[in-house]
Amino acid sequence: MKHSFYGLIFLSAFFFTSCGNESQQKYLQEVDEMEAVLDSLYLIAFNAPLDRIPQDSLIASVRKTLNNVKRNYNSDTIDYEMAKKLDAYKEIENALSINSGNLAKAKQAIEDTQKKVEALEYDIRKGINDRNSYQNFIEFEKNKIKEIENVLEYYLEKHHAYQTRYDSLHPVVLELVAQLEKKKHE
Repeated sequence: MKHSFYGLIFLSAFFFTSCGNESQQKYLQEVDEMEAVLDSLYLIAFNAPLDRIPQDSLIASVRKTLNNVKRNYNSDTIDYEMAKKLDAYKEIENALSINSGNLAKAKQAIEDTQKKVEALEYDIRKGINDRNSYQNFIEFEKNKIKEIENVLEYYLEKHHAYQTRYDSLHPVVLELVAQLEKKKHE
């Protein structure tokens, strides 16, 4: 009787341990997936591809070009179509300045979330905190990652749209500057 009682206790402990290990492995797999997503987001946020002009460079270029227009501007030298193009060109500086805050937010959030996910992984491995809350912690971090993805996606869309506008309008405005300088020196 004693042997069956101890056997039952041992068997129960074995089943609880197995279930705990399965849950722990599931949680750790979810953490690994989150870490992979965060690593990808980090690469996107911190390493601009070669075809994406850095935002600061675009803003500086627009400011410099607009200053050249102002310096050489004479009120009767620009037609209506060119004025519309200049207005669209001026928008680039404002929009990119505002959008740079999105990139800064995304970068900070990525770094903060990476630390939180690393701490969560440590807690899961060591069995720290309430084990019943691990799934809630994981869901919370997944939601933060989704928010980061949305902010970074918005940043990239806006940056691409205004870089495309810059690419199309910058040569036109540079040509205007050249014409204004030529007229000024005549």
